Amino acid sequence: MAYIAKCLGVPEMADTALRGYERVRDQSFEYDGFSKESPSYNNMYLAQLLVVPEVLHGFEWPADFGARQGAVDYYANDDQLRLMYRGVLWTLLPQGHYLPLSDSHVETGPSDNIVHYGLRRYPEFYEGLAPLLKAAGMSEYALFNLSEEQLKRERELNLPETLFPAWQTAVLRNGTEAESATLTLAFNDWGGHRHADNLALFYAQGPHYVLGDLGYVGDMPLNEWIRSTFSHNLVVVDNQEQRTEGRDPEFHFMASSPLASVVEASSNAYAQCSEYRRRVALIKGEKNTTIAVDVFRVRGGQKHAFRVYSELAASDSSGGHFSFSGLEMPPEAPLPQVGTSLAHEDIFGLRDVRSATPTAPWQATWQEV
Repeated sequence: MAYIAKCLGVPEMADTALRGYERVRDQSFEYDGFSKESPSYNNMYLAQLLVVPEVLHGFEWPADFGARQGAVDYYANDDQLRLMYRGVLWTLLPQGHYLPLSDSHVETGPSDNIVHYGLRRYPEFYEGLAPLLKAAGMSEYALFNLSEEQLKRERELNLPETLFPAWQTAVLRNGTEAESATLTLAFNDWGGHRHADNLALFYAQGPHYVLGDLGYVGDMPLNEWIRSTFSHNLVVVDNQEQRTEGRDPEFHFMASSPLASVVEASSNAYAQCSEYRRRVALIKGEKNTTIAVDVFRVRGGQKHAFRVYSELAASDSSGGHFSFSGLEMPPEAPLPQVGTSLAHEDIFGLRDVRSATPTAPWQATWQEV
């Protein structure tokens, strides 16, 4: 409709298209520029939505067309649009992929048209990023609006540490290169494409997921495990899923400095708990090195299981070795060969669990090869 309105000069159609843009912007996006869903679904909205203010940019309203007067210019007059464009970049890993939080596909980045619009309209954010974001190709839009130099110019993705107050997610970082560290603490309320994962950590060193998140693979049976509390890095209480409806997370504080950054939040994700609160500090060393110090306080319930998921420390990882000291752990069973089975026992939960009862302080260590 926006294209037709622009080509034929039909103000009624232009008005309808812009009212549609404004409705989605106001009802599906929060005041910090992020949607009420996840990074991938944020991209889904924007890839379609941003076409409207771009196509109708410069459209002249008739003098007698009610409240809409002059020329359309949302880039100059819509602060929320600027936040939405900026938010795309601030939810990326240094390799240009979206953070794999909630229903977000692992190792996917912004759509080309978002990058190309941003490169033209907000060069202060997007200049030099098209190659990294795999958007340096010559699209139809780029052919008429961008130079080859603009598309090929390169720089590193220098991302700030930030708190999204409406999305309720903190992102701590160290470094500006592809090997820089990223740590997130998620404490958002429920949404259709969010997970039962209040106070879960995601921690990456460059492209390596120290504490991972499975993200999203589409609508299939495996999502039951991916969205479950049990698949995230957090404390599971009484072998129960966190509640989704009625959960009320609370942000407490965040502080950032060149040497260390810290964030703390809590949640009522478990009704039986009077306290479910996490504080994590990212200690910053030289050359992007970091140490995460994690303090998780839980009061209430009968059983507290501190759950840690890491592909780097997996038993089949070729990049390192996992060992225990001060604890006699039984040998690990061979990995089951389930192939493409979608049986519940093959896609949900843990199997071949090893356990031991400590009699003294103990330590688990993963040593990189």
